[in-house]
Amino acid sequence: MAFQSEHNLGIDGEIGYSLWSALLDAVANRDVTTRPYNYLIATETLPESLYVWSNGAVVYESLANTGVEGASTPLGTWPVYLRFTSTTMSGTNPDGKPYKDPGVPWVSYFIGNDAVHGFIRESYGFPQSDGCVELPVANAAVVFPMDPYGTLVTVTTGDLASELDVQPPMSGD
Repeated sequence: MAFQSEHNLGIDGEIGYSLWSALLDAVANRDVTTRPYNYLIATETLPESLYVWSNGAVVYESLANTGVEGASTPLGTWPVYLRFTSTTMSGTNPDGKPYKDPGVPWVSYFIGNDAVHGFIRESYGFPQSDGCVELPVANAAVVFPMDPYGTLVTVTTGDLASELDVQPPMSGD
C-alpha cells in the first residue's frame, strides 16, 4: 500500500498487474526507497499510550485515548488505509447523539471509521473517544509522517511499558 501511494497507483493492497508492472519498473530504474518500516502499537493499559516502532525500537511514544464503553476501539492489527491532514469526522456517540467534528488533524484510518488522529482534550491516557486512538494534536503531527499507507496499527490490552522496559509517556509528551 505504501508503494502504491508513493507511485500514484490505486491504493487497494492487492497485488495485480499494474502493481507488478510498477514494481518491476521501479527496480529496473533503481527507484525503490529503503526507508524504515514503522509500526504503531496502542495499548489500552492505563495510562493508555501509543508507541511508534521503527527498525525494532520505540522511536516515539505518546499518551493516547481509546474508545469508551459502547464505542470501544477494536483489539487487533490493521493497515492504515486512508489518510487526511485534516478532515471532518462524524458519527453517533454511545448515548445516541450524533456528532460532527470539523478540522480533525493528522488522521490515519486503520479499520472502519476508527483512526489515529489528533484531538484536543484536557488530558490523555484513558478511554475518551468513540473508538479512535486520539493523541494530543502536536504529538499526532509527529506521528502522521511515520504512519503512511499500509503501516500496521495494533490495538492491545498488553502492558507494553513494562514488557518493553520503557517509561510510559508523561502528559503532553
